[in-house]
Amino acid sequence: MSDEGGFDPRYSPEFQRGYEPGSRGRTDEVPKSHSPSRVAPMPVAPVPDRVVHPADEPDQLDSVSAIDAGDAEGVPDGGSLAEPRPWRNPYLVSLAVIGPAMTIAGVTLFRWAVTQMYSGQISGGTSTTEEARADWIWVQVAWGIAPLLCIAGVLTVIGVVFFLATRWTPGSRTTVNANGELDA
Repeated sequence: MSDEGGFDPRYSPEFQRGYEPGSRGRTDEVPKSHSPSRVAPMPVAPVPDRVVHPADEPDQLDSVSAIDAGDAEGVPDGGSLAEPRPWRNPYLVSLAVIGPAMTIAGVTLFRWAVTQMYSGQISGGTSTTEEARADWIWVQVAWGIAPLLCIAGVLTVIGVVFFLATRWTPGSRTTVNANGELDA
C-alpha cells in the first residue's frame, strides 16, 4: 500500500513518517477525491408518543394482585391499579426478619462474653489449661463478632425502613359503608 516514497496514498503525506515540509511534490500526487471514508450513522427508530409499560395494563395483572394492590388504596384517577405493596417482596420480608434477629443475637452474644469474662468461669473451676484456652478463644471471638452483628442488624433495619419510606405513597381515605363496600 505504499509507493516508492514510503508514503501511504490513502493518507495525507504531512502526517506520515519521512515527510519534509519543504517538498511539495508528494502532496500533489495524493488524489483529492480520496478522503477518509465516513460511517453513516445508524437510523433511529421513531419514538412512540406514549410509552406503555406492561405493569400499567390492568388486563396483564392477575386478579389476586389486582385485588391486593387496589383494596386499600382504591383505583387512581388514571384507571390503572396501584403498585403492589412492598411487603409482597420475599427478600424485603426476609431482611425485615434478619435485621432484628442479628441485633438480638449480637446483644446476646456480647452479654454472654461479658458474663464469661468477668464472672471467673473461665479461669477458675475444674477446667484444665487447654479447656481454659479454648474458652478464652471463644470469648474473644464472641467479643469481636457481637458488635459487628449489632451494627449489621441495625443497618439492615434502617435500610428496610428507608426502602419502605421511599416506596410509600399516601393513599386516599376509604371508609366502609353500611353494605360493607368501600367508599372513597
